[in-house]
Amino acid sequence: MCHRSSDMASLCVKTQTRFGISAAALCLLCCVSGCVVFSCHSIRDVAITVSEANSGRSAARLPIRVFYVKEHPLGLLIAGVPDDVEARTDENGRAVIKLADYGFGIILYAGTNRFVLRKKEVRDGGIVDEISKTPRSPRFRLKLEPTGRRTALRPSQQPPNL
Repeated sequence: MCHRSSDMASLCVKTQTRFGISAAALCLLCCVSGCVVFSCHSIRDVAITVSEANSGRSAARLPIRVFYVKEHPLGLLIAGVPDDVEARTDENGRAVIKLADYGFGIILYAGTNRFVLRKKEVRDGGIVDEISKTPRSPRFRLKLEPTGRRTALRPSQQPPNL
């Protein structure tokens, strides 16, 4: 406890500065030593409609693959990463799949076309344009629409008790 006299005030500032530096060093040590980050997300049914961006024609029977980023940019281990998902669009270019509102990166491939999804789009829906175009395929657009309530995390996705 610091008292507010002139000598004690400077000691108090020094103590607070040392504490701040120690806390920052501890955080840095945790970041580079392989600490674990827990993913807290929910899973929900999302209707995905794939169409050609220019013509609006639906992309029938197109394979869809969803991958969740498994490595944190700082090199941290992510615990509780959702399982990857595969599906195929119907004749109207629509598929309903279970997506997680995962915050560390969601990559969706529709055929060979790559999309990056954010958890807000999984939760609320939206339109997503592809980020890369392969030379021999048409440019696609996704429409995401949550179809129901979210489901609870599966036991395998719950963070372990520490």
